Amino acid sequence: MSLALASGVTALLLCAPPGPAASAAPCQTAIAAPTPDRFVTDSRPAGLVGLYALFGAAQTYDTYTTFRALQRGAREANPVLPPLTPNVIAASAIKAASVATTIYFAERLWRRHRVAAIVMMAGINGVTVGIALHNASVARRNGR
Repeated sequence: MSLALASGVTALLLCAPPGPAASAAPCQTAIAAPTPDRFVTDSRPAGLVGLYALFGAAQTYDTYTTFRALQRGAREANPVLPPLTPNVIAASAIKAASVATTIYFAERLWRRHRVAAIVMMAGINGVTVGIALHNASVARRNGR
């Protein structure tokens, strides 16, 4: 799966109509201009919740492919993580904290800038999936 394909799938999930009674322009529901009294009461569109789930899954896959590549002789390119790479639990805790922090800030952004929150999550997901796919490629290449 290429980065372009992952971005396309994310865009399709984001603009998918919520059900059979959907209007002709399904994306307009997710980007409707908020009014101050709707900040707390509005529920999230399924696309944003899906982006959160995709981000958690992408981070999990990134962790898996990172450790698989490291076991096959690769080295960690992120200068912050090498002290944590021998410990799967510590690295997983860092990834979980990253997911929680990102979702927290996306939720804060959602209150005032709904489109920006969706675009931010889609972009972060694209980058994370790209990194995980690169890790998988390195692991495959070193496994031969």
